[in-house]
Amino acid sequence: MRPPPPPPSIDVDDCLFRMLKPRESATAQRFPREYVITGNGGEQQMQSGNAVAVNVAHWLGADTAQALNGDAA
Repeated sequence: MRPPPPPPSIDVDDCLFRMLKPRESATAQRFPREYVITGNGGEQQMQSGNAVAVNVAHWLGADTAQALNGDAA
């Protein structure tokens, strides 16, 4: 039985990346597709990049409301 062939080498110069577009960034933060972010591309990117993810904000808000209502565990 022969050993498997070695994996092909990867040239680091072939590895490219691109920046996320504002809509992709907003989607990663779980903003609904219909949510409108105003401003130019850089401003939109800054707004979605600085945002707290929607599900985290919901959790924080619900826990804060419970604490304020005296329902905290």
